[in-house]
Amino acid sequence: SFYYDNCSTRARKIIERSLDGQVHYNFEPAYGSMREVVQHYTAGHPWTWFGISFALSSLADAPAPAIDLLFAPELMMEAFDKATVSAPKTTEESSIQAERQLIDEQSILYEIKELPAEHKNSLPGPTVLSWILFALVLTLGLQELKTARRYPWADALLFGLAGLAGVIIAFLAFVSVHPVTKVNYLLIWIQPLHLLFALLALFRPFRQSKLYKGYLKINLAVLLFALTGFCFLPQYVHPAMIPLLLSLLSRSLMAWINPLPKSMRNKNLPGKKSGKPSRLI
Repeated sequence: SFYYDNCSTRARKIIERSLDGQVHYNFEPAYGSMREVVQHYTAGHPWTWFGISFALSSLADAPAPAIDLLFAPELMMEAFDKATVSAPKTTEESSIQAERQLIDEQSILYEIKELPAEHKNSLPGPTVLSWILFALVLTLGLQELKTARRYPWADALLFGLAGLAGVIIAFLAFVSVHPVTKVNYLLIWIQPLHLLFALLALFRPFRQSKLYKGYLKINLAVLLFALTGFCFLPQYVHPAMIPLLLSLLSRSLMAWINPLPKSMRNKNLPGKKSGKPSRLI
């Protein structure tokens, strides 16, 4: 796992094993959890932080001991600067614990300079684009209500993307060896079944079946629970996830307010000239 076995943690363990004594880390980090450390070091890279937020589970939000945060090289440098080593010192009369500083002096070999403004990412952030997506999905839903039509490609596209994300999250939670990805509450509403639903939604017989509307109605209840769960579930929620959830919720809500029963499928829509069939999908 990156958090427990990387270039920083390996160096720390090698140093600890090579010393004749026990290392004591006398520092208090400014971060309480592993996620807070990652968030700090991805500042200025919103898309990187957005992707990592999907992968990290609630375990990354749990209070972490200081030693577990030393996967970050800068934090390890700070910890080493304040660390001490205690070892038994035996004399002819007694045996006492002698303590000394782990680091006598500190020198920076290479200092990373901040990139110029022209080299920074100028793309819109994920939160902005997520709200734009929600606005488009909401506009599409209102158009469906106005024209009494359904656009199944919207369900296939939106739920397909959510299903692909669910496959990745499920893999990290149940297959990978990374411990901080194991208990991910995002799987409540971003789950692999959406991918199967998206594929089936491309076929007319499935869209006309009760299973299609039933899935959307059940998903509506799940999404409402997940939305309220943002308030009490012990996991950080990236701001961009809220409009994404609302987009899925609006598509699921259409199964309730615009079901288009069979009795309407062969009838003309209000306001249409007689003799012209209604276009439903």
